[in-house]
Amino acid sequence: STKQHCSISSYYLIDIHGFVISSTQEEDIGNFIQRSKYIPFDNRFKDGQYEALIDDEESAVFHMRIPNVDWQLISVMPIAAIRQDANTILRFMIVILVLVMMIAIIMSYKLSNNITRRLKLLSEKMDLVKEGNWDVNVEINNHDEIGDLQNSFNYMTQSMQKLIEEKYQAEIDIRKAELRALQAQI
Repeated sequence: STKQHCSISSYYLIDIHGFVISSTQEEDIGNFIQRSKYIPFDNRFKDGQYEALIDDEESAVFHMRIPNVDWQLISVMPIAAIRQDANTILRFMIVILVLVMMIAIIMSYKLSNNITRRLKLLSEKMDLVKEGNWDVNVEINNHDEIGDLQNSFNYMTQSMQKLIEEKYQAEIDIRKAELRALQAQI
């Protein structure tokens, strides 16, 4: 968190001579600090970052030169604090990942269960047709691929039912015609 960083990090705004103009460490304001403690000699006029042992603590040092005024901004943050924040973020991301995976598993289960249930119902209706019951309809709840399959099944059974009825009627008409022809012969 930002408040923690401010309490464990140190920020210094220094002039070209090393006097502290502003700092998070109020006792350092107006005092001289040794720039070489924070910035390598070769980098004193450049922007940069590096790791250093400051006050017996491994720290990340960021420094930036402010143009036109010859001031430098120096930020010192203990590596342990950076790692602690990184570990906190990592734990948070793991929790989020586990939650997302659980939601994905639940959604996958519900989706596959929905598909399986609808296909099983269609299969049961097909078994009825196999047994000779052509007066079968499947209720269509969704307009997706399975809904299209159910619609095609309903169309097929209705068409087959109509063909059977037409064939039956044609046979009745043929029998009646044959009966009339026999009666006419008599």
